[in-house]
Amino acid sequence: ICIAPTSVTNWYFCSIIPENSLRADTLGIAVAFQTAFVAIMVCLIAVLFIAFLLYRRRRQDKYIETRMFLFEALTKSLDMAISLYYLKSAVILPIVAKSKKMLGYTFEEFMEVEGVAESMDTSEEGLALIDKIKTRSITSFEEGEFSIQDTKNNQTKWIFYSVNPVTLENEDQYLIVFRDMTTEKNLQLSMRDAMVAAEMANKAKSEFLSRMSHEIRTPMNAIIGMTAIALKNLDNKKKVKDSLERITTASEHLLNITNEFLDISKIESGKIAVAHEPFNLIELVNDVAAVINMQSEQKNQRFTLVIGDITSEVLIGDRVRLQQVLFNLLTNAVKYTPEKGSILFEVHEEPSVVDRYMSVVF
Repeated sequence: ICIAPTSVTNWYFCSIIPENSLRADTLGIAVAFQTAFVAIMVCLIAVLFIAFLLYRRRRQDKYIETRMFLFEALTKSLDMAISLYYLKSAVILPIVAKSKKMLGYTFEEFMEVEGVAESMDTSEEGLALIDKIKTRSITSFEEGEFSIQDTKNNQTKWIFYSVNPVTLENEDQYLIVFRDMTTEKNLQLSMRDAMVAAEMANKAKSEFLSRMSHEIRTPMNAIIGMTAIALKNLDNKKKVKDSLERITTASEHLLNITNEFLDISKIESGKIAVAHEPFNLIELVNDVAAVINMQSEQKNQRFTLVIGDITSEVLIGDRVRLQQVLFNLLTNAVKYTPEKGSILFEVHEEPSVVDRYMSVVF
């Protein structure tokens, strides 16, 4: 029963609704509400699921983007070229495409185009590597090195290589890595040259000591022999004087040999002292030239001295050492120049990059 007041005074609106009809309407409303609730929940779950998928996709994209960024950064920092060679189809897939920068050609051109490898003066090891890859004869991990000629810079480049047979996606492949090792190879070669130079220096030292022993023995025998002659002829002044003069000459020669030997010993021990004293460069050059001129005249050689413009004749340095260097060079020039040959000794000044120093070229 439902009673509701009306606008008419003392009147009420009364209605009687059967209980079954009311319950049926209520049940329909409940069912509709439940259906709407379930639909809303399903939509909400679907929205949340789609949002999760989008979030996961975004995370995956971000992860892939980060990996690609790291891969590109790593690729730029590595001085190597990496490629996959499919054995069945002979297709080359560049992974780190730096072959063109390293070789001057792409890896595919280097492998497949006829005459490219030969035009680069590729060493036998490189040509053998290409042949083994094409014939699929590499069955286990292999590494080595080969050389090519860089025509742009006109220098030899050394390439380290490694080939690793792998199976990816059920297909046999070669993982091929090239790396430019020119700097390391040049260092190895320079170290080898340094070892050879050290061995030559040791050999020269042994020869020097042997020569010194022989040269010292000569004046020593003269001194001992002349001393014995002088002692036997004490009453003969002429004989004694002649012996003493010969002893003096032999002693001076022995002193020069000893000084040279001491200089070498000081240089080897790192204790040699370089003088810093004023000396006249032109006088030094003329003194050296005068001695060398006399030696060259004995071999009928023509010796010429040319002195260029020198801004300052008086310098501070080690006159004795400089004189020894010039004597050694010019003495060798006289020794190894044939008779009636020519020797040119030129001295000139070049611009110096160091303040208060002169750059003199001999």
